[in-house]
Amino acid sequence: MWIISRLGFFSISRDPGEDRLKVSGRSMSDMVALREGYLPGASEIEDDQREDCRYSMTAPVDEMSDAMERITSEVDYGDLRCEVASNQGWQRQDVYTVAWKVLRSIGWLMSEGGSRG
Repeated sequence: MWIISRLGFFSISRDPGEDRLKVSGRSMSDMVALREGYLPGASEIEDDQREDCRYSMTAPVDEMSDAMERITSEVDYGDLRCEVASNQGWQRQDVYTVAWKVLRSIGWLMSEGGSRG
């Protein structure tokens, strides 16, 4: 699962048989903000330059669930990109805009007979 929020960009997954989630990101500051603000039971943040998302940690499922509920309840803005610009700067907002434009193509694909497969 991908999460794009005012905190940052995160990828969340769980390998079969694991009892903790793997939370990955491309920015150390994003990972630190998530860990310090929402995931006190998370492991230390690891740095592996060979990985697609360089930074990662593991977190208990219930703690991540609670974090998602808190993050969602804290939404108090009308436009994510404007919120990101005011909190993280225009450069980060520009990156989010590019992602938004790419992800927007999902609607075009689906409206033209695309499938979910």
